[in-house]
Amino acid sequence: ADSVVFGTQLTDLSIGRIGDAGTWMLNKPTIGAANVLAPTGDPSKLKINEWLASGAPPFNADFVELYNPDTLPTPLGGLYITDNMTGWPTHHQIAPLSFAPAAGYIKLVADDDTAAGGNHLAFQLDADRGEIALLDPSQKLIDYLYYSTQSTGVSEGLSPNGSDTYTYFNLPTPGLANPDAGQTGVVNLAKF
Repeated sequence: ADSVVFGTQLTDLSIGRIGDAGTWMLNKPTIGAANVLAPTGDPSKLKINEWLASGAPPFNADFVELYNPDTLPTPLGGLYITDNMTGWPTHHQIAPLSFAPAAGYIKLVADDDTAAGGNHLAFQLDADRGEIALLDPSQKLIDYLYYSTQSTGVSEGLSPNGSDTYTYFNLPTPGLANPDAGQTGVVNLAKF
């Protein structure tokens, strides 16, 4: 009689119906009371913060980490993420009612296994070289990067978080803040 499809959720926030149309949105928990809308941030501020394209224990699966610099939780539902910007910009659409935490990180597993959950992507990353793009629902570009050949077990990302400086991380940090560039590796990419 009723159902809801949702993706990655946030601690201490809920999903609830809002307004006359009963649209599902991010809420402040109100058990036994009227639903209260939780304010959300701007998806256009999201950054592709870290990625791993050649996994090794303890991180066997490829991943893409998004960073939300906004002070509010930010909706991800309906955004597209792809490893083929010109050929297939809509390769993977993020599940509805998915969110990135305020000033936080979300790990998306690039294992081509969407049946494993809302945080799994419909593609794997190419370790030889590749690209990652994040687009809004109208396919307007939010963030993009091109990367060169990757080393097994070593991720790359922004340091400091959300900056324009790319660095290697000998110890990947999916879902966590990236180490300071002075403590990690060599800068090798330019932001497009």
